[in-house]
Amino acid sequence: MASNLSIGSRVINEGSAGLINGLILCINSFTIGSLLVSHYAKDYVGIAIGSMLIAGMFGSLYGLLSKDKALACGPSGTVASIMAGPTLIFFAGADLDANMLLFPIVLLGLLVALIFYLTARLGVTNLFKFIPYSVFIGLMAASGYLICKGALSISLGASVDTNSFGAFLIQFSRLDVFISLIIAILYIVLSPRISAQILIPGIILGFSLAITLFLGSGYCSTDLCDRSSWFFSTGSSINWIPGWEVNTSGLTLVKFLEFLPTALSVAFICVLSILVSFENLYIWFAEEFDTRIELKNHSILIALSAIFGGFISNLAFQRVILNKKIGGAIWGGVVTCLVAILAFFYIDQIIQLVPRCVIGGFLLYQGIEVMQKS
Repeated sequence: MASNLSIGSRVINEGSAGLINGLILCINSFTIGSLLVSHYAKDYVGIAIGSMLIAGMFGSLYGLLSKDKALACGPSGTVASIMAGPTLIFFAGADLDANMLLFPIVLLGLLVALIFYLTARLGVTNLFKFIPYSVFIGLMAASGYLICKGALSISLGASVDTNSFGAFLIQFSRLDVFISLIIAILYIVLSPRISAQILIPGIILGFSLAITLFLGSGYCSTDLCDRSSWFFSTGSSINWIPGWEVNTSGLTLVKFLEFLPTALSVAFICVLSILVSFENLYIWFAEEFDTRIELKNHSILIALSAIFGGFISNLAFQRVILNKKIGGAIWGGVVTCLVAILAFFYIDQIIQLVPRCVIGGFLLYQGIEVMQKS
């Protein structure tokens, strides 16, 4: 009987971790994909989001490669911000189309995978041991701040306005932002008393249901009850182009050499980001990792993602924390992968299951907790 209960609780833990992480992955794919093409290629946002979902699908199965089965990866917003606009236009030229949009993504992925492998093979990661511990603590605090800022942007549906104190306060006076703050406070107050396996899914489901019922009740004004101000919406269909179908006719040796510095800088940022994330996990959970092995695992993951037309995938610190708290591992990753596959057909329906402010409140709690740990 005890064994059955243990199996049952594990199924619930893996399932809830996989579903929540799947929802976060879909939202991240939408936001990062939109960022990638925000300036010069808005017509191809569906291609960009599809590339992010491919990266998330492979990244969700990272536990199959690592000794720690709770590890997960996802599309890198940092890399997308570097590549957004100018890099794509420089590489694709004036004849930008869906194929040419993916060309630099696939090429960059393969180059970064190779650089990751060589970095691990040559033992270059040992040089990072000379970075002072205080630097990692500072980077962890900065990560927490960025998570909090991103959480508030999700709740607002727009960037946080920090140009003036008045505008900042006006944004915080909105009901959806207030609900996010309440949710974050509830997590902070209740987390020492209630198991994360119960608390996190319970608050997400409870608040999502309450807000949905409130919006459909007819007791609020038309503006307040407008679903578009409470829920995500892509407004785009997702398209998939595999890496082996990408048009390579525009590749020349000169263009490749001109693109190489971008690949090297992205690879350096990704390596540093991964090492910082593993150091943060050590601070958080007192768990040590062989970074050479993990970098080799990342190289396999990024290469597979690129071959299938996916973006660069990096260690997803927030989702790893969620896995470790709830009990997600390989099967949780499989559930997340299935959610990503479904998102190719039903992304609007998936990301509208949970209001923005509920996801924002959860991520705000995570950001505060990361800063506290630092």
